Amino acid sequence: MLIGYVLLFITKVAMPVTDDIYPTLSACEEAAIEYKKSYPLAVLVCGEVYE
Repeated sequence: MLIGYVLLFITKVAMPVTDDIYPTLSACEEAAIEYKKSYPLAVLVCGEVYE
């Protein structure tokens, strides 16, 4: 069962940016846009979190 989305920073492995779980993909993508303002070179993706 899908419980939400997390914002992941991609290097050689995927690491969570925060402990937040976003309820929708669009909310996660908005958080990524805000984070990219401070860290423009960061490679960020939203990943699904399952129970």
